[in-house]
Amino acid sequence: MSYPLCYTDCMMIKKATYTLWDGSKLLHTYPHTREGYTAALEQAADYGGYWLKIFSSRDDLVWSAKMAEEFEENEW
Repeated sequence: MSYPLCYTDCMMIKKATYTLWDGSKLLHTYPHTREGYTAALEQAADYGGYWLKIFSSRDDLVWSAKMAEEFEENEW
């Protein structure tokens, strides 16, 4: 099996996830579903903290405490 084909097969088998991080420390992993994202946001709210981030294995960074704070400051 060629390397690109193996890589493609491995990526198709790997399940998509959301991960909650505090700086460089992985806190939790969630399934890549609406419920998983909601659970990650709820857990982030419970932890609190400026360095919290949620990453998607599909989309990279999808939420950060810093982004949320900036959004709230700019909201009318």
